[in-house]
Amino acid sequence: GIVQNNLSNNIVRIGGRSKSELLEPFNLRERRKSVAYFSPNFYQAALLKDLKREMSEIFENIKILQDNLEHLEKNDGILSLKTLKIVMSKPHQTYFKNNDHVLEWLLLGVSDQGRSQKKLISTDDKGVKRRQTENVLDDFGIDLADFENVNRLKEVFFDRIDLEETDQQTNANIQIFFSYTFEEIQKKIEEYERIFESLPNSEESREMIQQKMHDAKQAVSGLKLILSHFEDRLTNIGIPSENDTRRLFTVENVNALNSNERWVLYKIWIEFLKSGYWMMLGKLEERYRRGARRYDEVRQFDDLRIVQQADVVGITTTTAARLQAMLRELKPKIVIVEEAAEVLEAHIVASLSVYCQHLILIGDHKQLRPSP
Repeated sequence: GIVQNNLSNNIVRIGGRSKSELLEPFNLRERRKSVAYFSPNFYQAALLKDLKREMSEIFENIKILQDNLEHLEKNDGILSLKTLKIVMSKPHQTYFKNNDHVLEWLLLGVSDQGRSQKKLISTDDKGVKRRQTENVLDDFGIDLADFENVNRLKEVFFDRIDLEETDQQTNANIQIFFSYTFEEIQKKIEEYERIFESLPNSEESREMIQQKMHDAKQAVSGLKLILSHFEDRLTNIGIPSENDTRRLFTVENVNALNSNERWVLYKIWIEFLKSGYWMMLGKLEERYRRGARRYDEVRQFDDLRIVQQADVVGITTTTAARLQAMLRELKPKIVIVEEAAEVLEAHIVASLSVYCQHLILIGDHKQLRPSP
């Protein structure tokens, strides 16, 4: 009515979308666009921009962590040495030379036919190339003999990473890499199966065709053995016990371990990574919540400058309850509640401040009832 009767155009509306197109230009989000950030409010504008950038970076890291945990839960492949070194003890870091060495170590028990075909799969790190993550034990000189509590042993690798001091660098601490992915092995199997099926139609000599068919058949058979071995070990070996964790994590000669013990140790490394990522996820989520609260506070302070210049401020009771700090600073002397009979008393009270001199309730209480 105020707009339609040209009583005032100096109106600001705060809250959800309005059904009236007439009110659209008066929404706070539209008012923000038309207000220039001159001094002394340039600081708030810059702060809002910085907070938004920081929250965006935190959210990106949260997504990476969630993806990591999903891949680890699904056992999508064999982790690269770069990732495993984050949670390996010093002797184990020293022992393993590269990704191929880790794979060879895990393939104990697989026939020579299978082991000979692992060269068909690239062992390069699969993942976005980022800064190398340093092992936490190296930097802080922690003695593994001091750890009797397995949970504390898991925590030590991650609680030294100060997430308050990192921005994009955090990605280096949370990005996982694979040396083998099971999807990659399966694709390679299908590739050699297609080669095998197409060879009878080749125009090459019979001897050449027979040799290539033999090689393709060997490749398919060997790769299937590798895939079956990896999937079987990762599926059938459960979460390591505390005794196994303490014993295997500190064992000096990992080459002396049998096949089952090797996979238990590999599972220990995975569990350490998962525990660490969950802890980091909790810290990042708390940082995001703090940033969101801070962003909301600064935004309210900046919005206050806009609404203070208005003659009329329209706001839903739900939004009023959320923006109580801004309403206190606004100090409205007159509060009008439309369709008041539909509004819960608690919502009306939450919209008032000590500065209110007149409360006007509009609505027929005989026709309307409060709607929660």
